[in-house]
Amino acid sequence: MLMHDEKTPMMNFKNDPFVNIHLREKYSDITAAYHMNKKHWNTLYYKHSAIGEDFLELLIRQSYEIVFNSLTRKQKAALMAQF
Repeated sequence: MLMHDEKTPMMNFKNDPFVNIHLREKYSDITAAYHMNKKHWNTLYYKHSAIGEDFLELLIRQSYEIVFNSLTRKQKAALMAQF
């Protein structure tokens, strides 16, 4: 989920709760998620983030896989039918 206001563009991504804690401790640009379940979601403030493009892509892919794998077969089929 991407959010953008005039000052701070941000992105929420889902991950394992243990990984989320580690990411928050390691990167000052990653915090507990804004308006989401803070155990499972993080927010990345990416305007001046030191996080590299490859790592950002990894976070997005992991989040997508976690969310996609939580869908029912019917929901997955409906989503895949759009492509």
